[in-house]
Amino acid sequence: MTTLKISDRDAVITQALNDAFKPRFEYLINWMRDELRANLKVEHPVFLKLAKSPESSKYLATGNVRKFYAKGKNDVDKFTLYAPKYGKCVSMPDSHRWIDSIDCEGVGDYDTTVPAAINKFEITDESLIKDYRCAWADYTAACTELKALLNSYTTHERLVKDFPEYAKYLPAPIAKVNLPTVIVKDVRAKLSKLGVPSKK
Repeated sequence: MTTLKISDRDAVITQALNDAFKPRFEYLINWMRDELRANLKVEHPVFLKLAKSPESSKYLATGNVRKFYAKGKNDVDKFTLYAPKYGKCVSMPDSHRWIDSIDCEGVGDYDTTVPAAINKFEITDESLIKDYRCAWADYTAACTELKALLNSYTTHERLVKDFPEYAKYLPAPIAKVNLPTVIVKDVRAKLSKLGVPSKK
């Protein structure tokens, strides 16, 4: 039997959540980027035209959006958008003050070129915000459920028997090396000869 260690449980949680939620959060992040691109076409059409031209683009002050904010129907419902660090069981960050204390990944810093003055962008699409909140709620619930499940198992074999789909997330068992049998009488005699104290 192979003991299910804490590091084994963490590996299962991290990989299972990564497989389940990374595509979902990447979809939302791409949706946010599409919102930004659509906004640039409306708000900054001249910039986009100049940015596409090799002759003029080198003279533009450009940058990347560092933060995406969700802005609900009222200004009170405003928060920075983040994706989780998969494997960390945390709730959705509702305000900036949470970011230092929880482990999340930003959704800014990507390849869309924007005017240098734009370093943040507000998302107002209610359906995107709703899907974002739903993804976080599902992520947090799945993480909690996985932790509870894995804490009820003590061996790899038992876990894999009940949940074979998690076998791929477990580290390969370390093969036991056949160590030589210790013949106590002989070892004691050798050590005594070398001056190491031994039982009389």
